[in-house]
Amino acid sequence: MSREDVKIVLVVDDDPMMIEMVKDFLESHDYHVISASSGQEALAKADISKPDVLILDVMMRGMDGYETCRHLKQGACLSGVPVIMFTAGTDPKFQQRAFAAGADFCLSKPFDLDRFLNVVSMAAAKKVKPSATS
Repeated sequence: MSREDVKIVLVVDDDPMMIEMVKDFLESHDYHVISASSGQEALAKADISKPDVLILDVMMRGMDGYETCRHLKQGACLSGVPVIMFTAGTDPKFQQRAFAAGADFCLSKPFDLDRFLNVVSMAAAKKVKPSATS
């Protein structure tokens, strides 16, 4: 498989068990998964790995998912990377806040794995390649 065939997914969550579950599931479906446990770590790893999809938890210590998403979408090289935000929180404005921060998709935890895989597949197909001038 070439690099174009294998989609890179960056999973960001401060819960190591959630990262492991998502990583194992996605790798069993032929995705290459990179993980980060904070917003700052996600920004650094995204800049290096140029993921096809970013899966971002909302509730994290330090820089939360909303702020992390805003920073990612401001960078020219990463602005086209689809972001899936997810949360176990009960904020009724979660989707509104996520979309305002730049998210492309939203999921609530716990999520149905078939639906999750479908959303990741849609996000991977949506990635916008940076222009030659970016």
